[in-house]
Amino acid sequence: MNKEKRKISLWIWLIGGLLILSFVGQVTGMNDKTKTVKSAPEKTEVPVQVKKVSPVCERTAIVLSAEWWAKELGRPASSVLASYKINLWSKPSVRGKGHVTGKMMPGSHAKILDETEDDYLVKSPLDQSIGWVKKIQFEGTTYQWSDTNEPCTP
Repeated sequence: MNKEKRKISLWIWLIGGLLILSFVGQVTGMNDKTKTVKSAPEKTEVPVQVKKVSPVCERTAIVLSAEWWAKELGRPASSVLASYKINLWSKPSVRGKGHVTGKMMPGSHAKILDETEDDYLVKSPLDQSIGWVKKIQFEGTTYQWSDTNEPCTP
């Protein structure tokens, strides 16, 4: 009789296991004979037209050098280059201080977009930001090609 109980117990375990596997298969979709596989969407290439911009001879303002600022601040030039930046402002100095819109490095050349009697509106070569800077922050102006930054004559 003991052998008979073992057989029944084994059959119960076997049937229970099959039921569990069948249930897991239903939940995960393993038994679905009509299962569809989603393929990756097709990649279609869209032609991009690149508009070639001709170089322009632009007027730029030359920010006072790191050496000039080092002498003015009483610090080594390397320290000035590492930590000193020129602020660009949201409005010209005659209209108040405004807020900082970007930064420039000493000695850099900034594209001049507009000017007032005391200020330049420039585009920073450091972070491409645009803002106003007092003219006393610059050594002077020059002209450079927009694509190479080489000197040019307007």
